[in-house]
Amino acid sequence: MEIRYLETVLAVAENLSYSKAAAQINSSQPSVSRQVAIVESELGAEIFTHVKGGKVDLTEFGRNAIPVIRELIYGFTYLQESSSGAKVNSFINFRLGVYKGPFAFAPKEKLVLGMAEKHPEIALTIMECRKDDAIHAILENKMDAALLYRAFYTDDLDCSIHSGNEEILVKELFVKTPSIAMPKDHPFARQSSISFADLKYQDIIMNADITRLGRSNLSVQHEGFLKSCQQYGFLPRVRVVTDSPDTDIRNSALLTNGWMYPTFVPKSMCIDNVALLPVKDPIYYAKYYLLTPKVRRPGTDATEKFLIDILTKDDDSCKSVT
Repeated sequence: MEIRYLETVLAVAENLSYSKAAAQINSSQPSVSRQVAIVESELGAEIFTHVKGGKVDLTEFGRNAIPVIRELIYGFTYLQESSSGAKVNSFINFRLGVYKGPFAFAPKEKLVLGMAEKHPEIALTIMECRKDDAIHAILENKMDAALLYRAFYTDDLDCSIHSGNEEILVKELFVKTPSIAMPKDHPFARQSSISFADLKYQDIIMNADITRLGRSNLSVQHEGFLKSCQQYGFLPRVRVVTDSPDTDIRNSALLTNGWMYPTFVPKSMCIDNVALLPVKDPIYYAKYYLLTPKVRRPGTDATEKFLIDILTKDDDSCKSVT
């Protein structure tokens, strides 16, 4: 079986049409049909079934086979380029899952732009997910890795997360301490860090989602904020905002709560003019983790270091885990 036959099968799967696949790979429809038939014959099962209008659909076997075929093509291309020393037009498609909260805004852009600038050989695809979704996607070969986080108090004994599956590896990437978002023209913004005591007379805007009950990252963020203020002998002047997407306040809360985890938004904050100051002596923090399959796809193993370098660069609230 030739690798180009597998590429033809993949083209048909992506288009669900023999004619569109033929146009995509610059071939004829009879040639596409013949190559698909050869692959199905050698595998001993049908990959496609014909439906109305000249379209095709994947059989149950086909749905399971396509991810494997895609990886075979990636692996073959990687080995071919490695053996020939080819650098031109070579790339690795890296599919990264990220938790929806801390990666909804700035870090996603930071990752994409940083990877494009520093490592153009890596085509980064980012998908929002939660831990359970990421585990299923990795096991089904639909995701190469997942970048997740969890919040902890400094006195927590169990400060780790577990995949619950021996086929999924979990590695700590870096620790992130809380940061406070301040307008850049605020006097505090000229400091290299900030204490919760400095917030005694500040109005704080907090997203309503953070105040929900339960042992979640958001509840730890909310409870940790209150405990930190109480440690300095005052109750914070907090204004809780609701899920109103049309207000600048809501956008501000989303921006900072999503990126500099954990963080809180002073009332005078401006989205385009924000300083994020690491907190002195925090009583809680976040750990970031990378979930990967035990057997990685060729070429994806080095990407872990790139992710750490990009996310922690110029960020004093991050400390890499060696």
